[in-house]
Amino acid sequence: MRNFFLSTKKGTFHSCSDELITNELNCKGEYLSEKNGRIQKYDRKWEYTSKFNFDNLPQALLTLFTVATLEGWSKIYHTAIATNHLFYNYRSVVVIYFVTYIVITAFFTVNIFVGFVIVTFQNESEQEYKNCGLNKNQRHCIEFALKARPVKLYKPTNLIQLKIWSFVTLRPFEYTICILVMLNTIVLVVRHYKEPIAFAFTLNILNFIFIVLPKTTGLQ
Repeated sequence: MRNFFLSTKKGTFHSCSDELITNELNCKGEYLSEKNGRIQKYDRKWEYTSKFNFDNLPQALLTLFTVATLEGWSKIYHTAIATNHLFYNYRSVVVIYFVTYIVITAFFTVNIFVGFVIVTFQNESEQEYKNCGLNKNQRHCIEFALKARPVKLYKPTNLIQLKIWSFVTLRPFEYTICILVMLNTIVLVVRHYKEPIAFAFTLNILNFIFIVLPKTTGLQ
């Protein structure tokens, strides 16, 4: 992955100080630019657009490490896809490379390392019980039996509260809450720019209903 970025992206994190020039070959001579209300002459310079780049191995390693930490990676990504500042998202295909690298390193590799540390810690903690005649499951059963406490259920005396209490203690109540959550999610994601007033009002009413309904279960 490091060699891939080094071979395909080296030299691309540069731009000319004259925004009308898109390549290093033509980035020579002088150009006119307006600054502070005055038109002045400036020398064209081929310069870095970011302090992170893939021009050499150390810089590529530093850039990939920064992307893997997910700190400021979006700026590097946007610099990579905007290598031609005259065209918006000139190399949008670069997103596939960055997402693939992040998934492999930041998620899989890091999770494998964390999992290895956890397993190692658990194995070391098991060494304390190597002289114990009980296995792990038997020890957990004993700990559960010692720590278990009876659960007390209090039925409300009010008729309405009793009906609500009877409903929330049943399995269908969990399915009902899941359905309400999914419907509420749909209501939230269908919002869009320049939506009609009646449509927005309906969504607000539905959202209010989805908020109030679960709250009524507190009457039990």
